Amino acid sequence: MRNLETAAKLALAVALMAFTGADSASWERCAPQPSEIFSGVTYGCERLERSEQGRGVFHWVRVELGAPGIELYVTPLDPLRPRTAFSTDCGGSTMS
Repeated sequence: MRNLETAAKLALAVALMAFTGADSASWERCAPQPSEIFSGVTYGCERLERSEQGRGVFHWVRVELGAPGIELYVTPLDPLRPRTAFSTDCGGSTMS
């Protein structure tokens, strides 16, 4: 009798979780307020309401470039990499 009662409670809990979370995945949940995840780095997200184009979550990061320990690093161009239309269309350097 005790095992049957425990199984019924577990089944009810699983059913409630399945029905209440059926329309939202864990990746769609956002913290109510942005939070500083590192010194000078703030993370936030916003739920995008359902529209003709769909729905989703917008994740963003704000980086304070003047904060201590934050540096801007740009990967140097690889002269051996072949030139593509994308790189020249987007303002990349042209190589001879």
